[in-house]
Amino acid sequence: MGEAMDMLADSDRELLALTLWEGLDPGEIATVLGCSRNAARIRLHRARKRFGSGYRPCDAV
Repeated sequence: MGEAMDMLADSDRELLALTLWEGLDPGEIATVLGCSRNAARIRLHRARKRFGSGYRPCDAV
């Protein structure tokens, strides 16, 4: 999982960290990043997709 995170852009890692480790919802992320709630939701969705495409569980190798 760490390798998939390392492959992401800094902005994607930041979004995922705010969600997963800080527990923020899209509205709170929007406040932190200075964007609209909708923009935060879209950016988070895209970051999750990029993360998912780079993540392969250990047993799938």
